[in-house]
Amino acid sequence: MTEHVMVVNADAVNRLPAVNGFSRETAVLPELLKHARFIERAAAETDETYKQVIPYSILKYRDEYFFYMRTKAVSEKRLSLNYSLGVGGHINPEDGDFDPADAFAVIDRARGREISEEFDCRLKPAARAAGLINDNTSAVSRVHLGIVYEYELLDADVKPRETLNFESLGFAGVKELHRRMDAFENWSRILITQYLAD
Repeated sequence: MTEHVMVVNADAVNRLPAVNGFSRETAVLPELLKHARFIERAAAETDETYKQVIPYSILKYRDEYFFYMRTKAVSEKRLSLNYSLGVGGHINPEDGDFDPADAFAVIDRARGREISEEFDCRLKPAARAAGLINDNTSAVSRVHLGIVYEYELLDADVKPRETLNFESLGFAGVKELHRRMDAFENWSRILITQYLAD
């Protein structure tokens, strides 16, 4: 079956104040998402006129952040063998009817689905919308827009459901993440340097 993913117009994203990096300006999202639509993922991966919308959730327990490594088995080969802070994935039509007037409803369903598909963990009910990641420095980043959320975990017991895709799970404080930053994929490096205070 052909996968379809939610996209927005790249020109509209690139007109935002923070073209490259992390921005806390989530107020722009409702207007941006009014023009969202679903296209085939295969086309979206190479068509830089669109950006795929990715809910990107970071998980925190007390003063430490959850991280993991993507193995060679993951479908997105450009991100394999890199550490990541974010649990994320695409928004699909199966996540529910998309109403531009209530765009966050389908995003909420998608981010909840992605976390539950990939990891077994206990979350506090509410996630905080932290900001956006728009990064045009690499081929994979140029076709994606991250909507960053921060979840508080009820405990540090996080297990992978997709055991072939993830390994080297752990928690680290901000100073340790800065020390190990070169091992992380680019979106995580952006969050470490621009979102997480040293």
